[in-house]
Amino acid sequence: MNSPAARLKQARVLIVGLGLIGGSIARGLKRAEAVSRLLACDSDTEQLHAALAEGSVDEVGDLATLCPQADLIVIALPTLLTAEVLATVAKHCAAHAVVTDVASVKATVTRAAQDLGAEFSSRFVPGHPIAGSEKSGYLASDAELFSSRNVILTPLPDNTQDSLGLVSALW
Repeated sequence: MNSPAARLKQARVLIVGLGLIGGSIARGLKRAEAVSRLLACDSDTEQLHAALAEGSVDEVGDLATLCPQADLIVIALPTLLTAEVLATVAKHCAAHAVVTDVASVKATVTRAAQDLGAEFSSRFVPGHPIAGSEKSGYLASDAELFSSRNVILTPLPDNTQDSLGLVSALW
């Protein structure tokens, strides 16, 4: 079996929400050449097109189209939106896809993931990077935002080691 880092290198990663945090993840992964392909969706098409034109992502589109293509899905939205989007992600993602988030508050998000059943929640690894800025939006994102920063992973009791390993490799 491949190591988590090798699996990440081969992965197609979807970032849902291309603001400061999601954009910084995209820029950092792209700069490090850490993944095979980087996909992004966001309700703000201007942000998506800026990231695509800049080369921070390889493909943009809607969640239902991109979700089935992804091996790893990073939800970079506010807490309540993350909880809402989880059902759509669960409906459209591939059976092997690992899902994580960056929300600061976990109760609502983990409850939503567990409500989707063990098959999904075993592949959902909650996370929260301890980084940010007073600025917002993709244009404020920075490939170095997470350098020398901690990320708190809060695995669910039924998380698989493969899922936890892949999310750890991401950070």
